[in-house]
Amino acid sequence: MGDLRKMLGDRIRKARVRLSLSQQQLATEAGFSAPQIVSQIEKGEREVKAWELVNVARVLRTEVSQ
Repeated sequence: MGDLRKMLGDRIRKARVRLSLSQQQLATEAGFSAPQIVSQIEKGEREVKAWELVNVARVLRTEVSQ
């Protein structure tokens, strides 16, 4: 399970960097209360809820299935 979280986190980080977004910007636009949540997700330390994933995908201009 940890490998899946890490893989998802890596994909989110790469997409965020590609769009030149900071963790703070992604957190704000995705509706997170703090940028530390984005950091934890990118490191694979935190599970992502479905609604969070949908919001992150919207901000990163991608589909959840990709």
